[in-house]
Amino acid sequence: MKSNTISEDLRWRVVYLHNDGYSLQEISELLKISVLTITRIMKCFQQWRCVTNPLKKQAGRRKIFNGSDMKILSEIIKEHTDYHLDEIIKEMIRKTNKEVSIPTLWRSLKFL
Repeated sequence: MKSNTISEDLRWRVVYLHNDGYSLQEISELLKISVLTITRIMKCFQQWRCVTNPLKKQAGRRKIFNGSDMKILSEIIKEHTDYHLDEIIKEMIRKTNKEVSIPTLWRSLKFL
């Protein structure tokens, strides 16, 4: 099993078993996880006192619209219920100076 696919609760179980005196090999056989993965989990725990690295960056792109932009988008939709997506984009450019594509706007609308 790869390290990045191991759930947080299973990672905590590794820590608890290690603290209960189980060896790395015993934990590996019990949980069906490689010894290397267990070592990495324990190293992370010893350094951060948690089982996931708090400094690890989130995958993917950052969102273009922040909270205030989403409020503006919501207001535009409420004011102009008959607008098409391209018209909403023009209004967002006018109010926020942020230009996005139609698919990006469509994805943003799902969060409203």
